This record gives sequence, C-alpha cells and structure tokens, in this order.
Amino acid sequence: MGNARAGEFYGLNSDSSWCIFNGYLIAVIVAAMYNVFVSQAVYRLCRIVYATNKRLQLYGLYMIAGPIQLMIGFAVQCPVLIWRDLHGTIWTISISYGFPLLALLFIYIRIMIFIYRQSTVQTLIAQRRQQRDVLVMKRIAITVSMLIIFGLPNLVFVIVTSMTGVEYALTYRVQWFIGSLSMVGLSITNVVLTPQLKSIVMKRWQGSRVGIQNTNTTSMRPVPTGQQTSQHIQPRY
Repeated sequence: MGNARAGEFYGLNSDSSWCIFNGYLIAVIVAAMYNVFVSQAVYRLCRIVYATNKRLQLYGLYMIAGPIQLMIGFAVQCPVLIWRDLHGTIWTISISYGFPLLALLFIYIRIMIFIYRQSTVQTLIAQRRQQRDVLVMKRIAITVSMLIIFGLPNLVFVIVTSMTGVEYALTYRVQWFIGSLSMVGLSITNVVLTPQLKSIVMKRWQGSRVGIQNTNTTSMRPVPTGQQTSQHIQPRY
C-alpha cells in the first residue's frame, strides 16, 4: 500500500512481478466480460439467421464456450507480460475492446440485413420469435453501450499515458472508481432490461413494504388499560 501511494504522489514506477501480473489479469477479465456479450450475440445470430441449423443452437455448445474463451483470453493476453510500453497498450486495447466491439457490430449488421431481406410471408410463430430475439439484441446493445461509455475515461488515461510517458497521480484510483460505477450501472441496467429480474426485485420490494406497513399497523393499535382489562375478564351473571 505504501509503495502504491508513493508511486501515485511521487511518480515512482514499480515493475514488480506482482504489479505486472495484476495488469495482465485485469486485461484478461475485461476481455472476458466483453466476450460474454459476444457469445450472447452469436447465439441470437444462430437463432435468427441460421435457424435451420439446430447444431448451432445446442445448449451444451454455449456452456463450453465460456471456459474456452477464458483460456484463449489468458493465452492471447500473454504479450502484455513482455511488452510494457506502447505496444503492450495497443495490444491490450485491441484485444479487450476493439475485437469484441467489432464482432458485435458485425453480428448486429448481419442480423438486421437478414431481417430486412426476409419476405413478409412468414408464420406468426417465426415472426414473434424474431421480434423477441431483436428485443434481446437491443438490450445487449444498450448494455454494451453503457460499458463503452464507462470505459472511455480509462481508455483516455491509458492512451495519454502511453503517448506522453507521464502517468498522472491517482490515475489508477480514478480508474478503479469508474470501474466500480460501471459495475453498479451494469447491475441496475440488467435488472431494468430483464423482465424476469425486474419482476423478482419488484415482488421483493413490495413484500418488504407490506411487512413494514403491517408492523406499523400493529404498533399503532391501542393498548387496553387495566380497568378495561378487568372489565373484560370479569364474568357476567
């Protein structure tokens, strides 16, 4: 902690193995987070454009895609351990941000072109399925847009530092703070845009309000006095 503060306030550079590994791990995690949305977009692409190919829609295929993507991410980000200059920065940005965003853009364009070229003679079930898939794609696009917006300040910090060679004080603390805000915003966005999660949260919130109201009603009931109690328990003849 003392070395971190000294590096922030006095501009001291620490190329320890632990710091290098932390940077490598952060790059892998960011790339994996964006690749999750790429996997969701690929699944929607297979459901809409390649609906007749059932092998591309197998649930087990996408279950093993996550670990495979993570292992590929660890392998692809290995140059960060060697390149600790502008080359490493460009490589990290390209793998963590550039490739996933380009893949998402290509998938969205492919789906929209396919839907536009579809003839109007379709079954009602197919039309409803496409509308549902397009709605999910819009939710994914909104979520990715939020990630891009929250990631822009960090990207600017990295680019400026790589070009000027001067690292501003408190850079990493600002980046971690923005990253925390992005995670909070992403959680709220997922709840708002996902009907199932939204209904669960609303039910729990309404249930807690009902419990509070019942507690207040019970506490406001009049307590019988001693005279009223004795009159109530006195037997009638």
